[in-house]
Amino acid sequence: MKVLIFLVLTQPTPLPRKSPALAVCLSLLPGGGQFYTENYVKGVVFGGVQCFLGWSTFYFYRQAEKMKNEKPIHWEFYYEYFRLQFYNFLWWDALIWGIVMADAYVSAHFYKFEEQGKMRFKLEKHKNGVKIKIEKKI
Repeated sequence: MKVLIFLVLTQPTPLPRKSPALAVCLSLLPGGGQFYTENYVKGVVFGGVQCFLGWSTFYFYRQAEKMKNEKPIHWEFYYEYFRLQFYNFLWWDALIWGIVMADAYVSAHFYKFEEQGKMRFKLEKHKNGVKIKIEKKI
């Protein structure tokens, strides 16, 4: 009976967790997954980059459509330029969005990881060679 009570009292309290699936879903909003996992600086940076890339993609798409519809002088050259810029920004936008979603997924898994304890590795001389000692501080 005393052993059971001791085991119950010495069990570490479970740390709060974040859902990786929810973090990925919230990453559909610029910086949302990073704010969910309480990485506020990354959320602002990633959100700013995503907003800039999204706006640039939309801008070049609209410019290409404007050139195609209005047909000013040398419109083919401008249309091709804006269309290529649109696809260039679209690829960068998709790449950054994927990186942000992966970062949110990993951050949710490692949420409050620092508070779970520190591990130390020590090399000690032993009479038969070297001994590796692993210590975990809670």
